[in-house]
Amino acid sequence: MTNLLQNENLEGLMSNINYRNLNQRRDRCTWVNISSLQSQLNAQIGIKDLREQILDALCDTSFINNHTSECNERCDYLYYWLGSLLLTKLSDDVTFKNIIQIIGAGLNKLENETKCKCDFISDISIDLFKKMNIVFDYSKNFDSIKLALNDHNNTCNNIHHNYVNTAVGTYKEVNSLCVSDTSKRYCPQFKKYFNGKDYSVLSTLACKTVKERGETDNSISISGTEDYVIEDSGNPSEYSSSKIAMSILFPPFAILLFFFLLYKFTSLGPMIFRALPKNNTIKRYLNYIRREEEMEYQYDPEDINIDTSRVNVTYHPSSTIF
Repeated sequence: MTNLLQNENLEGLMSNINYRNLNQRRDRCTWVNISSLQSQLNAQIGIKDLREQILDALCDTSFINNHTSECNERCDYLYYWLGSLLLTKLSDDVTFKNIIQIIGAGLNKLENETKCKCDFISDISIDLFKKMNIVFDYSKNFDSIKLALNDHNNTCNNIHHNYVNTAVGTYKEVNSLCVSDTSKRYCPQFKKYFNGKDYSVLSTLACKTVKERGETDNSISISGTEDYVIEDSGNPSEYSSSKIAMSILFPPFAILLFFFLLYKFTSLGPMIFRALPKNNTIKRYLNYIRREEEMEYQYDPEDINIDTSRVNVTYHPSSTIF
């Protein structure tokens, strides 16, 4: 529908733009000594084919000036980008924690005077990392999502509905964890992500799902239309009643029509008529047709007077008289 958010809008969210930026290769490691970090990554089983991609992103980050908002933002995105990349190859918490720690320490040791330094949280489970990734993205995308929903009458499709519900639900869960225990290492980060934002607004963001054109669940898509979906009434009695009426009325009508056509246009009509019982309904119907035809073909151009009596001469095309 025209007021429905399009799927590709998710790709335009701020978090996804920054992750795509990290995916781009820049070959910045030519000017940075990465031999030590490279050796450590080579020793990690299972991520060898990710090594060059990781090193390239780290080298590019090292050229950002330290103690700047750009550096802080890059460190946040880099952390979740690296973790998500590692999770395409890893599944156990211990290995995940170790490699995150190696990468964070290696980045801060790169020989670049203006290098951006990052403080990665390595003591974190995979499950909690995923939740923190969701709430971080939510903090970056909230304003854009809110604006988009306002522009589209607060409607969304199933993809956006699930995205918003997951983000809001995870935000509320992590917020509850940090309220009950502020000593957790990730809680200061969580507070930083949503600094100055209203919990009541963040925890209640929602949208109404609207069925998209092309979905077939109890709907009929009309060819040539783009903005309308006709829903099935869901009342089978209307259809059943009309169907029963047609099944009763149509057969007799079809039979009468068949005999009428035979009588009218073929030589079989008179033969069939003779074979029918006198009181047969079809015969009475054909007699009626016969009388109507006599009236149609009646010839009366003038009156013939014989001894003051009027005689009407009637002409009928059939040579058979019943």
